[in-house]
Amino acid sequence: MLEIGQQNDKWAFHIIDLFIQHNITKFWIAPGSRSTPLTLAIASHKKADTTIHFDERGLAFHALGYSKLHKEPVVIVVTSGSAAGNLLPAIMEADQSQLPLLILTADRPPELRDCFANQSIDQVKIFQNFTRWQVDIPCPTSSISLNYIRSLISFAAEKTKSGPVHLNCQFREPLFNNLSTYPSIPKTTYISADHVLHDKDLLKIAGTFSKEKKGLIILGNLPADQVKDVYTFASTINWPIYADITSQSRCFEKHELELCQMPNLLKIDSSLFEKVHNVIQFGDRIVSKAVNNWIKKAKLHNYFLVSSTEKRVDEFQLVSCRVNCSPTQFCRQLSPLIHASKQSDWINELQEANNKIAKQIKLEIDHFASLTEPFIHHHLGENFPANTGLFLGNSMPIRDAHAFFFSKNKPVSIQTSRGVSGIDGNIATTFGLANALSLPIISIIGDLTFL
Repeated sequence: MLEIGQQNDKWAFHIIDLFIQHNITKFWIAPGSRSTPLTLAIASHKKADTTIHFDERGLAFHALGYSKLHKEPVVIVVTSGSAAGNLLPAIMEADQSQLPLLILTADRPPELRDCFANQSIDQVKIFQNFTRWQVDIPCPTSSISLNYIRSLISFAAEKTKSGPVHLNCQFREPLFNNLSTYPSIPKTTYISADHVLHDKDLLKIAGTFSKEKKGLIILGNLPADQVKDVYTFASTINWPIYADITSQSRCFEKHELELCQMPNLLKIDSSLFEKVHNVIQFGDRIVSKAVNNWIKKAKLHNYFLVSSTEKRVDEFQLVSCRVNCSPTQFCRQLSPLIHASKQSDWINELQEANNKIAKQIKLEIDHFASLTEPFIHHHLGENFPANTGLFLGNSMPIRDAHAFFFSKNKPVSIQTSRGVSGIDGNIATTFGLANALSLPIISIIGDLTFL
């Protein structure tokens, strides 16, 4: 019996220590008995940074909010039974948003499975297709080399870079012994190479777009550090830009080619875009229904989608070329090969129409200054505090912000939960974002979302 507790201590220590060797130091813990070995290993490690909360569902969304900002792996630790099931909504969102969550669920040993033992359910691959990898770790034993743990944890740390990973950890009683200190075992190192475009592909793409005088650049869901490279590319190719609210573009000064009012332009005079047959979209799907409907109806000759996600991003089955690399990589490699077209009367016409609509919206909202959703978002943009983040809930808040929120003081970050576009866990996600920012954050959510 003594050996069981010692083996639990040893394996739990190495699991946590190996994560920390991979610079994964943030741990979110929900109380529970079966997860005691993991909790004690985290508590005793000097480099572990812990957040504790009694509700697994809220805990998971809090961790997701933190990961959403930094795009760094975080670890969630829960006990067995329904505790694991409570994590599912956050894992679904992390899967669709490609956020790195490492899920450690404690579990009963094999002899207590499928026999109606207390607090025992089938946890093996419980999260199904919402994970990048999942494994059922056997009960700690001296008959299995620690090289198994080293290989397994190092692989998990690598796989979670693109989404959730689930490790189901079996523990027999007694759950722990004396919390001995163990010497570290070295991690397995993974080297990942960025997707780089080959010369022949670069020349083909450059040749295609150098011939086209009318095109549109769409900014979908993008990390903030990639926006400026896309802006530089847009200036080179001299195509107008439509930037989605999820693109982080509103954290920067407006680009001279940006059409903030494109959805309204399409509603008022769609003929302005009739001869646009070429689109380059950077990042994932966009919010605007008007622009999405235009994409579906436009007779595009070329629809390039540039994204490093592993997901199939082609909602309307119209993408003619999917470029699997980061937008930054694409823009930096392609810009020197593009022969830009000169400023055209068409772009001038678009910009004049865009500015006219923006001015008219402001006049209307200022004139009818009543407490409406458009007024709230417009007023918030006019008076947004400096050094503050913004979180937008789904349904109407994000659509209203998309149409009316244009701030003078730029938000530090604009975040959403558009993976599965759910309304649950938004408050916990906001607190996780605030924790990651270490700055104030304004959250705009609906009444049902709040409840």
